[in-house]
Amino acid sequence: MNYFEQLNVSAGHYGKNGQAIITEVWSKLRCIASNIMNAITGQTFQMNQIINLKEVMQITGLSRATIYNILDERHKHYDPTFPKQANFTVSRVGWSAWEIHQWIEFKLASR
Repeated sequence: MNYFEQLNVSAGHYGKNGQAIITEVWSKLRCIASNIMNAITGQTFQMNQIINLKEVMQITGLSRATIYNILDERHKHYDPTFPKQANFTVSRVGWSAWEIHQWIEFKLASR
């Protein structure tokens, strides 16, 4: 479950109005985070950019097998905080670049 899904679960206690507020706040936070990342890295970072497995591997330094083990709920290295991939076609998946970077920041902050 990604951070947005966790917020939506929490918002469920407050009804539709709570979910709308959480969605609006989340959108603003993503925009702020994107601007901060642009300022720090000097790169243009698009918060809605979709990246493929090879790019996820380059950004995280993880192997293909490790990424899929982290995503597998039955595996001992399963990490529910790792962003889930989105299926675009039968054979193509992608990840949100913003969520991957957010996951890395979360891991660094939790050490």
